[in-house]
Amino acid sequence: MCTHKARSGKHLTDVRTGRIGTLILSVLAWLFFLSAFSYVHSSQRVAVVIPITRPQANERLQKTFSFWLSNQPCRFFPSARPYLIIDYCGDLDEDPEVMSSILNAFNSLPWRVKFCFRDIKLWSSGLTLAENVYPIGPCLQFYRAFDKLAMLNIDFWMLYEPDTFPIQPGWISRLMELTASNQYCVDWWQLGSSPMYKNKIDSSDNFGTDLHLNGNSIYCVDSQGFREYRSLVTQSFPGNGCYVYTTDDDFAGYDHALYQFRMRKENRQYMQGKFSMFKDDEFIRNFGESGLDTDKYLQTHPRTMLVHSKYYFVDQRTRDIFDQKNLPHDIVPMLMTIYDEVLNRQPSQGEKDFFSRVFQPFHRDIETMRCFLNKVTFLAAGQLKECGYFKFDKCNNVGTLSDIFSSDFEGILTARWITAFHRIPGPEVFQRLQNGDYLNFVHFGHKICHDVRMLSEFAALGPNRNWQLEFESKQQYVSGHSSNNVLFGSYLATCKNSTYDPVDDVLSCRLGPDTISMRRPHLCANDISVNEERRLVC
Repeated sequence: MCTHKARSGKHLTDVRTGRIGTLILSVLAWLFFLSAFSYVHSSQRVAVVIPITRPQANERLQKTFSFWLSNQPCRFFPSARPYLIIDYCGDLDEDPEVMSSILNAFNSLPWRVKFCFRDIKLWSSGLTLAENVYPIGPCLQFYRAFDKLAMLNIDFWMLYEPDTFPIQPGWISRLMELTASNQYCVDWWQLGSSPMYKNKIDSSDNFGTDLHLNGNSIYCVDSQGFREYRSLVTQSFPGNGCYVYTTDDDFAGYDHALYQFRMRKENRQYMQGKFSMFKDDEFIRNFGESGLDTDKYLQTHPRTMLVHSKYYFVDQRTRDIFDQKNLPHDIVPMLMTIYDEVLNRQPSQGEKDFFSRVFQPFHRDIETMRCFLNKVTFLAAGQLKECGYFKFDKCNNVGTLSDIFSSDFEGILTARWITAFHRIPGPEVFQRLQNGDYLNFVHFGHKICHDVRMLSEFAALGPNRNWQLEFESKQQYVSGHSSNNVLFGSYLATCKNSTYDPVDDVLSCRLGPDTISMRRPHLCANDISVNEERRLVC
C-alpha cells in the first residue's frame, strides 16, 4: 500500500512537472513570437552609431560597453530594437586588430545586452591622415552617416560617442519610443542636449549664451527639410560646415555650425517655423568635461537616461584640470574663512575666481587650503628659505606651491600683489614683464630665490600709474612668461583683441561689434567683468 501510494505520488509529480515545463516553454515561445513579430513589423528602423578612432577601439570601447552591464539598455524581450553600428575612422580591412577588438568587446557582452540590438554592423570611414583630426574627422563621419543610413532604409539614428553612458536602465527602449512618436519627422529633426555646464558667450556676434545641441543626439534621416538645412550649413561655414570660425576655438565642430546657422540674423526668415525642429530633451544631457552626482541628479531629472561627459573617461590629473575649468565645487565660503584668518580681510572677486580654480582638487580639505594661503604670505614676506621650498615643501603631503604657480617668480609676484594691492595681478602685469628683452626668465628665477628686494620695492610703489615708469628701470632683470592659464586669462575671458595705451592708461577691447574701453585698468587687475550695459567694470 505504501509502495503504491509512493508510485502514485511520483506519477502525479511527473505530470505536474511536465505540465509546468510545457507551460513555461509555451510562454517563452509566445513571448519570442511577439518579440519577433513586433521587431519585424516595427514602423521605425533605428540605428545607434558609435564613431571610434584607433586608440578608442580597445579600453575606451570596452569601458563604454561596461556601463551597459550595470544599466540594462532595454527591457526584457523588447518590442523594437535598433541596429548597433561601429563607425571606425580608418579602414578595417587594413586594420584587422581593430576589427578583432571591436568584435571581441561586443561578443563578450552577456546575451541580455546583445539582444537589445537587432544586429551589429562595422563601418570603415577611411579618413586620410589629413582628415583624421578634430574637428574635421568627426564632422566627415557625421555628414557621411546620413547617406549610408539612408541606403539601409534607416529612419532615425543616434550618435553615441564613446564618452556617453547610461545613468539608468532602459535607454534603448526610451530611444525607440521617442522615434516611434515622431513618424515622418513631423515634430523634430534633432533631439539632444544643450550645455549643462558653464558655457561660452559668443562675442563675435549677438548670439548670447551658447545653447547648441551637442552632437550626441537623435537625428531624423528621411526628411527633405533637414537635408536642405544640412546642405545650407555646409555652404555657410568653413570646412563644409565642420567649424564656425577656426578649427581650434570653443566653437569648432559641426554641432556648433548647426546651431550658429539658425541663430544668424540673415537666416531669421528661413528659420520661421523651424526652431522647434531642434528639440532640447532630458533623454540625454551634455555635461561636456564636467562631472555630476548621478543619484542626486536623477532625483530632480528622473527622465534622463544618458549622459555625455568626458570626465569619467580620463585619468585623475585630467579630472582635476576639468574641475579647475568648470568649478563644480563651491569653495568660496571656506576661502572667505581662511582669508579672514590669514590676511584679516575678505578676498576680492578676482581672488575668489583664482583660488576657486586652483583649490578645486582640495575642495574637501580646508586645512590644505589654509596651508597654501599661509605659504603664499610667506612668499610675500620674503621667507622663501630656498628654491626647494617652492617645489618640494608640501601641504599635508598633497601638493606644493608649484601646483598653483607655474614658477617661483609668478608665486612671489602674486603674493606681493595680494598683500600690497589686495587683488590678483591681471595679465597686463605679466605682459609687461614678458616684453622685457634682457635676461631670460630662468636667470631671473634663480636670482629671485635669493633676493626678493626688487619685488619689495615694486610692491611699495602702490597702486598708481607711476609703477610702470619705475618698473621699466628694473625690467633688465626679467623676461617672464606665464603658463598659468587661470592667472593669465582674466582679460581674455572678458573680451577679444585687447590693447593697452600706456600714455592715456586705457584698456580697449572688442565685445561683439563694439569697441569698449576702461581707464586705469591696473586698479581692477583681474576683477574686470562686463555689466549688462556691455561696459568694462571692476
